[in-house]
Amino acid sequence: MKCLFIFALFAISSAAPSSSDDVFNITVLHTNDIHSHFLQSDSRGANCSEKKAKAKQCYGGVPRIVTKVRDLKEKEENAIFFTTS
Repeated sequence: MKCLFIFALFAISSAAPSSSDDVFNITVLHTNDIHSHFLQSDSRGANCSEKKAKAKQCYGGVPRIVTKVRDLKEKEENAIFFTTS
């Protein structure tokens, strides 16, 4: 997969230049290696307690990812999101 991505990157970058009217931006949103960390965790990677959650001492989790991806896709016209593990 990495080889395909690198090949595509070089193929796109070596394409003939076009006029500025034809240029568009793509925003790539990517996550990797989430494994089983679906819920928020504390700074040590342990499950976050209610006490720490109320004190805003929790990080990550799929719900946060979903929220951020939705926000960014609303702001960016050509946003693509993918995840690998």
